[in-house]
Amino acid sequence: LPSSGGRPGTAPGPAVPAGRSRGRPQFHLEHGARRRQPPLHRHLPAHLPHDTALSMSVEFPAEEACLPEAQGLEAAVRGYFEWREELAWRDLRVRLAEGRQSLAIGLLFLAACKLAREFLQAATDDPWLAWIEEGLTIVGWIAMWHPIDTFLYRWWPMLSLRRLYQRLSTMPVEVRWASA
Repeated sequence: LPSSGGRPGTAPGPAVPAGRSRGRPQFHLEHGARRRQPPLHRHLPAHLPHDTALSMSVEFPAEEACLPEAQGLEAAVRGYFEWREELAWRDLRVRLAEGRQSLAIGLLFLAACKLAREFLQAATDDPWLAWIEEGLTIVGWIAMWHPIDTFLYRWWPMLSLRRLYQRLSTMPVEVRWASA
């Protein structure tokens, strides 16, 4: 959980609220502290409508108004979701690069299977080899399953998640102080 603009693995930054326990906010510290609850992004619904304005409201007990965690909350939330957006973008780029690589490998393997099939057809008329010829065609297309899956289905949810993190990183965060 970096402070705004920070990177994981750098100096510790502000904390991010993760939930409430007995009226007191629970925080995830950037480094070193053991997490007691899931990270903030695990509390989000699976889908938020694109036309809905997002905002966050956090209530602290009045006696905790001077805590540094309370003062830097908006920057911490913004930095956290900027960091998550960056990770989602990186994951998407890696997924697409793997898809391109597997597409190249799959196409080469499919071409090799088709060539082997043509060679077997030209070499003999044995009916048992027809099974092997069909098997080569099937295996060649099975090798194309991963790149087809990547480019048709796998990248859409990753892009949606990145866009959600972009929206969350710009939402207003309101800090309220509850009277005792």
